Amino acid sequence: MKRRSLFFIGLFAGVPQLGACNDTYQETADVNFIDYSAVVNELSWKFNVTSEEIERAEQEGSSERKTLRLDFVSKEPIKNTPNGNLYLRADLTVTEYSGKDAALNEWAAMIAKAHPDMGLSYAWDHLILNGQKIYHLHAACTFSEENMDVMTFNLRSIVVPDQHNVAPTIHCRCGSGCIVSGDELLTVGH
Repeated sequence: MKRRSLFFIGLFAGVPQLGACNDTYQETADVNFIDYSAVVNELSWKFNVTSEEIERAEQEGSSERKTLRLDFVSKEPIKNTPNGNLYLRADLTVTEYSGKDAALNEWAAMIAKAHPDMGLSYAWDHLILNGQKIYHLHAACTFSEENMDVMTFNLRSIVVPDQHNVAPTIHCRCGSGCIVSGDELLTVGH
């Protein structure tokens, strides 16, 4: 596992690459650049962003999956308490499975895991399935619904930039259940 601080992060042919705002950046036509740090754009706070790359075998098979986790922590505390400072925290996990069927199986498991009253984690969770990748945005309940909506919109703009392209989603409200949409788009074995 590798952990790094970063200003922006991109995926180049599936390999996470990091850079800073003053670095020279060149992009070739066959390279997709994804700036996941844009998830927290348009919020009132500035965030430190760290990333961690994880490769592991899938639980029920021998194929591997690649996972990139980004942690967003507010640069300034939102509250000072006698026990320490309270910071806003959110994370984005991008998991690329060995194939679309493996991603669909994990998607079905996530839907089954979602509790009707508590969601996936009793916090904010928004998941998007796009091809063989699952994007999971998780945020503490210290974020308002409006702020989570901004982050969700930003993530969707990054992952599914074409407004006409529909991707299956799971949206879980803080302290509540989940809404699953777009499942009619799913087919196993295609």
